[in-house]
Amino acid sequence: MSTASGTSGPPKAPVKPKHSSQLKEFLALGKKIFQDKEVTDYDQLLDSKKELEQRLLLKDQEFNKKVEEIDLLRSSTAEKISKLESENKTLFEGFEKRVIAWDAGKSKGAKLEAEVVTLRQRLEEANETAESSKDDIESLQGELFKYQNDLVEKENDLIETKKELSSRSRELKGTVKDLEYAQAELDAQKTALGIEDLSDEYLATKFRALAAECHMIAKSFFRTQLPQELLQNDLWKELESSGFTRAAPKKTPLSNTIPAQCLRMATAERIIADKLCSHIFRKYYLPESTPARAVVNDVLTRLDKSNPRKEAIFRLQLLAAYEPDEHSHLSSLVKSTIEEVVGVLDPLLSATGSREGFQSALRKLIDNAVTLWRSIQRSVTKGSVSNDPDHGSFGAVQNQDWDMNDEYDSAVDLAADQMMHVPDQSEPVISLFPQLSMGRKVICRGFALWSDQNTMVAASIEFGQLNFRNSAQGRGAQGRRDSDRRRLSLNGSSSLGRGRDPSTSPRSPSGNPSFLEHTNTRTKNRKMPLSAAPSGELGGNVGGG
Repeated sequence: MSTASGTSGPPKAPVKPKHSSQLKEFLALGKKIFQDKEVTDYDQLLDSKKELEQRLLLKDQEFNKKVEEIDLLRSSTAEKISKLESENKTLFEGFEKRVIAWDAGKSKGAKLEAEVVTLRQRLEEANETAESSKDDIESLQGELFKYQNDLVEKENDLIETKKELSSRSRELKGTVKDLEYAQAELDAQKTALGIEDLSDEYLATKFRALAAECHMIAKSFFRTQLPQELLQNDLWKELESSGFTRAAPKKTPLSNTIPAQCLRMATAERIIADKLCSHIFRKYYLPESTPARAVVNDVLTRLDKSNPRKEAIFRLQLLAAYEPDEHSHLSSLVKSTIEEVVGVLDPLLSATGSREGFQSALRKLIDNAVTLWRSIQRSVTKGSVSNDPDHGSFGAVQNQDWDMNDEYDSAVDLAADQMMHVPDQSEPVISLFPQLSMGRKVICRGFALWSDQNTMVAASIEFGQLNFRNSAQGRGAQGRRDSDRRRLSLNGSSSLGRGRDPSTSPRSPSGNPSFLEHTNTRTKNRKMPLSAAPSGELGGNVGGG
């Protein structure tokens, strides 16, 4: 490559003498001439040859000098060329570095120009934002000034409010003192009137405890084996004479089977519950005479309709007026209640000491009932009981507020053929313990024996079998009982059975729910343990006046 283009090539060969080729031709021609035989003048030729040889020698000497000069020039030229090529390479490398640096500078310059453009755009945007922020700052300063003025006003209002609050606080303290005084006065008046504050939970717990106690007494003394000689000595006539059969379910077999024992236990529960409702669970105990009670009941009913608070005050004044005579009256009332219950159940108390043990347990139950009920009599809200699972005092259906005692299911296991006799519609047969209400709110659900419970179904089947066997011997007295005996109250005030007895209708095998489904539905709707204390919003019968 030439220096002009910045490239280098291979070194050139030394320059040869300009006439070397002609000289060689000349020498060759001379030799040829001297070899020619036709030459005549040999001496002349010889002289010419010598002359020529001398000239040739001179020429050779000149040629050698030229060759030496040429070699010297070639060596000098090669050194110059090498030096030039080295310089050229150095210059080319420097140029190449400069070109690379120039390219990098150019690229960096373009990048810097782009950054400058971007920075200019950002600067413009920042200027615009600054202008906008300036406007916003001015607006915010205006709002801040406004808020500062509002703050001053609010602080002034707060000062005024604090002053008013301080004044109100002093007034409130005075009002609290007045309220405390009024509460003390109210408590004193309640104490003077004899008012007792009873919570629903407390009443439900206590009343359910009475129901459990009643059940345990009936179970201890009447779910028992009767002596065989007693069953053979016309026990049924004694039970009819005492009134037991009127309280018992219609299909009660007279035997020592578990179903028969359970029905005797259930009947004893009902008899005790009926006597508690008629003698103990009353709105008041005195006066005792019928005309006086009629007048008092009329006054209480009228006041309760117009102003229940006045009814409570009148009732409390009435209780306070007769309080001195109430203790002795209650003693005789408890004694007469025990005598009536024992009089009905006496034919079944044949075991040694059973009568005395039953009277002692019954007295304890009635004493507990009296203690609880005297508190209920003195509550602001009127307490009442309902012993009719079918209908309440307001004519509403009450079945949903009556539970079942699961012992009347667990005591007996039904066989597959007996399940066919479970009635389609479950209905209460007799009550076991009354339902408690305060005002129109049910505090404690009542307990009843239901027609689809295992004990009732098994007893009905046994009764039918015994009745069939005895009919040929003229002993069908059990099947001739009047349907009026199925009334829930011993005084015959409300009839449970209206139409056919549900316990007499065997289950039809076609298309009806299974026994398990029926039992599950019934249990879900009514089954409650005696320890629970549910409440509702339905009314109950007013306690006996």
